[in-house]
Amino acid sequence: MGRESPDAAAGDERFRAMERRLSNWSVQVLVLLGVWLLVSLVAPSLTGYEGLAGALGGPDAVTRFFLGFLFLYFAGIVKEKNQLRQTLDGMVVMIREHLEGRARDSAADAAEILIRSLGSEDADTRTKVADRLRTLTGQDLGEDQAAWNSWFEDNKDTLR
Repeated sequence: MGRESPDAAAGDERFRAMERRLSNWSVQVLVLLGVWLLVSLVAPSLTGYEGLAGALGGPDAVTRFFLGFLFLYFAGIVKEKNQLRQTLDGMVVMIREHLEGRARDSAADAAEILIRSLGSEDADTRTKVADRLRTLTGQDLGEDQAAWNSWFEDNKDTLR
């Protein structure tokens, strides 16, 4: 596998920096939302809570709204954690096989992990994975995970 071009490396670094900023931003929004909810308990008219409660149908509706928001937020976290666990489990198996002297070809392992990553809901991840697969294999099957799986089954023994 070839080295990344300086432009690609710079793009990856810009992407990571943006991801860090968005991560920090989402934490700040959640903290502000929590502070707003706490202050709303003692000064509802100052925070606009009364207006929101009126618009949503009362204090119970506000509670249900934020509870629903929290459930959706945590569902996203759990989903992300499960995707990460699946990827890490695959890597642990590969490392264990390598240490036990049963390692398969590393290019085939890399292709297998990349193809699995095409299932990501994140469009940027799928685009980067498809690009890496194109570089690794010389094939251009886009982001079509089923096509890559089929190609991999037919060609995994030829990857070096």
